Amino acid sequence: MNRNGVLRELTFKSWWVEDNEQPNYGNGVSTGGCLRKRYVTITFAIYTQSFSLHLDNEESVRDPP
Repeated sequence: MNRNGVLRELTFKSWWVEDNEQPNYGNGVSTGGCLRKRYVTITFAIYTQSFSLHLDNEESVRDPP
């Protein structure tokens, strides 16, 4: 919120678990896997009606204007 109490943006946070199969996790004959927890933060700017995504610690991705 800004000084006048007007809501400027909405922020949503979530997470999920995905299978992360990589050769170095296996026994040399087959590929092994592990579960990896992933996080996302979505921020929506109300005035500009744009949003940004932050996945784990990756670069942010913005929608085109």
